[in-house]
Amino acid sequence: MTAAKSGKRDKQELKDELQALRRRVRALEGVVSKQKALEERLRRLNMVLRAIRNINQLIARGVGHAELLKGLCDNLVTNRSYHAVWVALLDASGKMTAYSQTGLGKDFLRLKRRLERGELPTCAVRALEATGAVAIKNEEGECEGCPLAGKYAGSSRLSIRLAYGGKVYGVMTVAALPGIAADKEEAGLLEEVAADIAFALHSLEAEEARRKAEEELRSSEERYRTVVEAAAQSITVSQGGRIVFANRRALAMSGYSLEELQQMGPFDLFHPDDREIALERFRRWVRGEPLSRWHPLRVQLKNGRIRWVATGLARISWEGRPAVLSLMTDITDLVQKEEELKRSEERYRTLVDSSAEGILVVQDDKVVFANRRVLREGGYTLEEIQAKSLWDFFYPEDREKALQRFQRWLKRERQPRYYPLRVMTKYGVRWVLFNMVDITWDGRPAWLVLMEDVTEQKRLEDMLIESEQRYRTVLDEMGKAYYEVDLRGNLVFFSDALARQLGYTPEELMGMNYRKYTLEEDWENIFQVFNQVYRTGEPLRSCHAVQIAKDGSRIDVEYSVLPRRDEKGEIIGFRGVARDITERKRLEEELRKSEERFRTVLDEMEDSYFELDIAGNFTFVNDALCRVMGFSREEVLGKNYRMLVAKEDWDRIFKVFNEVYRTGRPQKGVIFKTVRKDGSIGIGELAALPVRDEKGEVVGFRGIGRDIAERVKAEEERRELERRAQLAARLAAVGEMASGIAHEINNPLTGVIGYAQLLLARKDVPEDMRAPLEVINESAQRVASILRRLLTFARQYKPERRLVNINEVVESALRLRAYHLETSNIKVTTHLAPDLPTTIADPGQLQQVFLNIIINAEAAMKRVSRQGRLVVKTEARDSTIRISFKDNGPGIAPEHLERIFEPFFTTSEVGEGTGLGLSVCHGIITEHKGRIWAESQLGKGATFFIELPVVTAVMEEKAPPAQAPSRLGRIRVLVVDDEPVVREFVSRVLRAEGCEVDTAGSAEEALERLNSQRYRLLLLDIKMPGTGGIELYRRLGKIAPSLAKRTLFITGDVMGERTRDFLARTGAPYIVKPFDAYTLLAEVRRVLYSS
Repeated sequence: MTAAKSGKRDKQELKDELQALRRRVRALEGVVSKQKALEERLRRLNMVLRAIRNINQLIARGVGHAELLKGLCDNLVTNRSYHAVWVALLDASGKMTAYSQTGLGKDFLRLKRRLERGELPTCAVRALEATGAVAIKNEEGECEGCPLAGKYAGSSRLSIRLAYGGKVYGVMTVAALPGIAADKEEAGLLEEVAADIAFALHSLEAEEARRKAEEELRSSEERYRTVVEAAAQSITVSQGGRIVFANRRALAMSGYSLEELQQMGPFDLFHPDDREIALERFRRWVRGEPLSRWHPLRVQLKNGRIRWVATGLARISWEGRPAVLSLMTDITDLVQKEEELKRSEERYRTLVDSSAEGILVVQDDKVVFANRRVLREGGYTLEEIQAKSLWDFFYPEDREKALQRFQRWLKRERQPRYYPLRVMTKYGVRWVLFNMVDITWDGRPAWLVLMEDVTEQKRLEDMLIESEQRYRTVLDEMGKAYYEVDLRGNLVFFSDALARQLGYTPEELMGMNYRKYTLEEDWENIFQVFNQVYRTGEPLRSCHAVQIAKDGSRIDVEYSVLPRRDEKGEIIGFRGVARDITERKRLEEELRKSEERFRTVLDEMEDSYFELDIAGNFTFVNDALCRVMGFSREEVLGKNYRMLVAKEDWDRIFKVFNEVYRTGRPQKGVIFKTVRKDGSIGIGELAALPVRDEKGEVVGFRGIGRDIAERVKAEEERRELERRAQLAARLAAVGEMASGIAHEINNPLTGVIGYAQLLLARKDVPEDMRAPLEVINESAQRVASILRRLLTFARQYKPERRLVNINEVVESALRLRAYHLETSNIKVTTHLAPDLPTTIADPGQLQQVFLNIIINAEAAMKRVSRQGRLVVKTEARDSTIRISFKDNGPGIAPEHLERIFEPFFTTSEVGEGTGLGLSVCHGIITEHKGRIWAESQLGKGATFFIELPVVTAVMEEKAPPAQAPSRLGRIRVLVVDDEPVVREFVSRVLRAEGCEVDTAGSAEEALERLNSQRYRLLLLDIKMPGTGGIELYRRLGKIAPSLAKRTLFITGDVMGERTRDFLARTGAPYIVKPFDAYTLLAEVRRVLYSS
């Protein structure tokens, strides 16, 4: 039993041991499996390390991008047992710039094309978004559409970006056995590889940038050295209060050597008078204060000469220590031209402000400038004018016309050059002529408006020549362009300034031959310059040529040429600096033209222009002054202004110039007497202005003088014409009154005179009635005489002209007043020219004039206590006869002198005169085509002058031969007059002569009688109600033409122009009311005799 039990135990123990042994075997199998996995992992890690080692060796060798990427892919596939690897470098836009791959073959080409377009696969997109390696699986179509999806079947992938220092260079993707992608240690090793590759790419990029920077620095240093040495400016470097460097231009300009300059301070070159100014500008620059770019200073060269320069300062480092770079540009020529331009501009400003025309500059419908003429004539300040639109100053009714004219001017339509319009001033409405011109003002388009006030003198004075004024500025710096060309003249390098200057893009300009952008005429010259530099190796400077920009515009340039050498010293091309001097040449040409225009204006203008020094000696005069004064320019220059001024005006003109000197303000409108070379005296008008130096001090005077003798004469003639016109208007008014009086009085007066004479002719009139009848007749004749004088005064009565001796008429008038003159204690003295020519005149009217003047002189001399003296003188002057009456009476007041010939004007007491005497005299003399006037000074008497033209022939009418009057006999006569008194008187006279007389009171009644009866004679009143005498005469020409030749017209009115023309044209005879029986019968006999 014990043995059985022991056997059972051994068997159980064996089973347990077997079971334990099996467990140990399984454990050993796990250990072996783990050991194999560890061995495989170790093998893979060793392969990674080997790949990393190989890649680092590539990096250490400094290989390029392509070799580095290729080595990366090959090492990862060869040493790491990856199926495939591809890597792509990307630019900022995501497009591939470089790539490499291993294990993909031609399958990668499709992905390559997509990467070049910037189309990244999913794996690359995810890798770029992550910071570490990203595992990629073929699940859920994650790689759907990828050109390598089929190639990746059954494998796992890892994608990782290549990044260093915050910059992503590209992306890398590897394909391996399944499960490897999930291994973190594997991913870590791959990230380490990616980091090394990214660092290597960074190093390559940095090395390339460093290499390029060194190359650019070397090239830049060479170019700057060329620019500095070839620069047209003087360049110096100062350090520690001493000059340590100076370029060739600085040495050439100053005349010092570099060693001499290095012993000098930076301010020693400046002129002693400008040294403190330069030092102060330097201190301000050190303090950081702004400096004006244009501040010319003077430098003193080694040879003692002075040059003007513009300076510029800059802080630099020189051999590791702070220094100051100084640029000096020689602007001597520009300063001289600027001074000349200022003087020219000052002269133009003088002309503008002294112009007789108003000048405005208008911009955007607003006035921005107005000369003094506009401000003075308009009464406005400049601020008031600038506050309104230009059009606001035009008269409302003319505003639209001004706008229309401006619109037509903008369209360049033809229109009258001058067009009078009204403008409103503070003093009222004025008429102006204006013209407009395009100009540029402060760099913007504007209009120059020229206006001339023609309210008073548009018919008396010519318009001033339009003057131009342009204010010009000169640029203080010129643009510079650097260039390099090969031996054929093709551009190999240039600065941006050259591209901007020519208008090409850098790409278009690179490689372009100089002939493409220079004027053809300059090709040969440029070639010769290049050839000389090539042959001699010496640079050439200050060469000139014309460049042609891309848009075809021309650019004047000043350029330098230096040889460009290779490392062996061989000349391989040329380099230099080109400066655009188009503006400088334009300014020079503008200055020349401006000076030429200025001289042309001064030489051609009618006004005299002059310039004086402070002592009053002439330094400049124009041709007009020499022409007016009769001197040559040489005779005037250097002489004092007093040689041209009348002595009595010396002090006054001195005070004018002294006022200009003291106040600096112009003096205008100064009237003075001038003395010409021939000694004749003229009248001038002066405008004087100051001439200032650069400090603003008055150093002389300039001015404009104008000979106004003709203007003064024209003004006097204008006033005389106005006086005559006013007098003529008053005479016309009196003439109208006289005409009305004649019309109303002559008809009844004819009856009074006629019947009075008929009664006197009768023998049966009682003697006691004869005297009253004679009084009636004489009184009526006196009324008729008064009417004739009124008509003569109004020049509506034709005087009776014949050949007369004026001396006889004067003596006749004096005899008539001899008794009155003698009793009034007035002594008469005559100076009558014995050879005085005879003339055609009305002696009765002239006697009336002379008597009137003698009587007026007699009345005037009675008012003084001394003895009166009357001097009468006649003389011949050319083709006129002058008669003068001079008395020693109280004289005529100046305010009355111009009114004494006005109708009804009198200074006599009431009842002593009518005021018509001298008016009648004026009318008579004017009718004789003569002139009458008076000269007088209060207390010294008065002199009346009469001038008559010498007329030697007069048309005389044929008179019928003298014969004894006989009765008219039995002839039938028709008398037509609307006045019963006249009809009855004429009928009575004709019937007394044996005539058969019919009468008619109107034209209609006369026509009825003419149709029923034949008449030998027709007496016809010209003016009747209804149909007048002239119209009846025309009808008579149709029904009884023979009777028309035997018609005697009767007129009792002042004949108008139409009536006089009719009588002159037809030659019809007429008789003027009032007439008496003898005159009537004489005219009737003359008509019958003529027919």
